[in-house]
Amino acid sequence: MGSCEQKNPEVGDEEGTCSFGQSSKGLKMFLVWLCLVLSSVAGGIVLMCWELRYHPSYTHLWMVPCGLILFGTPMIVWFSVVVSDILNPDHLSVDKELSSSSSVKILVSHGTRV
Repeated sequence: MGSCEQKNPEVGDEEGTCSFGQSSKGLKMFLVWLCLVLSSVAGGIVLMCWELRYHPSYTHLWMVPCGLILFGTPMIVWFSVVVSDILNPDHLSVDKELSSSSSVKILVSHGTRV
């Protein structure tokens, strides 16, 4: 996942540094995709249970919209994430640069006004 180094407290370094690499990001992405797939499968199971058990009598109709939401929402989320990543592949590095530089500017500007 990541590696954390703790500095030597005898020298006076009380803080430690942690760096999280690609494996942590890969694990998070895997867990997100796994949740999307599992919720889509759950929606499919709900729809199939309704089809096989309750469709002839048209009862338990609440299962249909719930199953469709569970089945379709992960596909929409997956599509939006993939398209946004394709259209803007380097958005993470730009966001990091903007957030670090803008936070410094905000702190400096607030310091001069007060």
